[in-house]
Amino acid sequence: WIRCYLTLERKAPGYLGTTIIIPGGSKSPLWYIIRRFADKAAMERWDNSEESLKLLKEAPVEFLVFIIIPILS
Repeated sequence: WIRCYLTLERKAPGYLGTTIIIPGGSKSPLWYIIRRFADKAAMERWDNSEESLKLLKEAPVEFLVFIIIPILS
């Protein structure tokens, strides 16, 4: 699911990149997802897009609670 989400997010206008930090290694239930967009408007367009909202509804239970830290350039 996360690969699909990130693949689509990369195509969003204003998208600059994503960093994922998994403290404690790949088996950790806690993931920090740091997203970078050119500006707040670009980030909000992606967050409110049909594709993003559809994928969030399809997210597995383990991804329903995750931390997204937006970084605006």
